[in-house]
Amino acid sequence: IDPAGYQAFKGLEDVVPRPGHKSSGEERAWSRRLAKRFGAENRIDDRSFVVTGDGATCGSLDHESLKPEGMDPEVAAFFKPLNRERGDYLIAFGWAMAEDLAAGTVGK
Repeated sequence: IDPAGYQAFKGLEDVVPRPGHKSSGEERAWSRRLAKRFGAENRIDDRSFVVTGDGATCGSLDHESLKPEGMDPEVAAFFKPLNRERGDYLIAFGWAMAEDLAAGTVGK
């Protein structure tokens, strides 16, 4: 799990967390809902979106960037506090219009 995974969110609107954005209460609530979905509801810091690992493997988006050298250093900073040995991970999400999903045009 590394910053290159953020490229999978390309084409989505209002990706959270994102550089220069202070998350709203609603966005923090969505992070808690997603953490609960992954069985980590009491282990998320809803300000940093970091879930403290418990040594077990959780579901994640496995994405390899074709251009990892082009990663935004501010996005990479979200991943610095993660303890990979413990199994920490970052919850991130974005939004897409239903019409775009149906048409297959998200990210194009």
